[in-house]
Amino acid sequence: MEGIILILGHTNSMEGILSTIAQDRLQMGITVHQQHSTFAIVCTGGFGEHFNTTQYPHAMYAQQYLVEQGIDASLILNPVLSKNTVEDASLSRSVLEQYKPQMVIVVSSDFHMPRVKYLFTYFQPSQPITFISATSALSKECLQQLTSHEEQALARLKSMYLSENSIFTNFNHPTTDS
Repeated sequence: MEGIILILGHTNSMEGILSTIAQDRLQMGITVHQQHSTFAIVCTGGFGEHFNTTQYPHAMYAQQYLVEQGIDASLILNPVLSKNTVEDASLSRSVLEQYKPQMVIVVSSDFHMPRVKYLFTYFQPSQPITFISATSALSKECLQQLTSHEEQALARLKSMYLSENSIFTNFNHPTTDS
């Protein structure tokens, strides 16, 4: 396969309406797809009390949005039903191993990208990945709060990674010998 565009999910309402952040990410994914029209698209997002408590996975709403915006449904692969960014990075590994794309592009929000890069680099160290940030259409105050949250989350991840009881020990991390 030539390439995969992996669009990370965000939140949706109880009615399945995607948040502005989710739509920003999907719109950037559409823009990237216009430049790489043969690439497949994978959306992430399953269920979680902080982002989706409906009866359908978040990724289904994202896929529906893409089709409504003109993306050919045959180019949309099965979603990664993740609950958080750690699972976005760890669970997408099996998709990439299955399809063996020559190029992978990960799309997420500008404020989210440092954590995304950290996790995808950890879980997929041998996979070359291009990271593309969606500019967030949020107020300056909201963006500052999210950036602060992301900085704290990344610091926690780095401290957990360095600890003996790392959260990453629950996943099959590839070694450089394989």
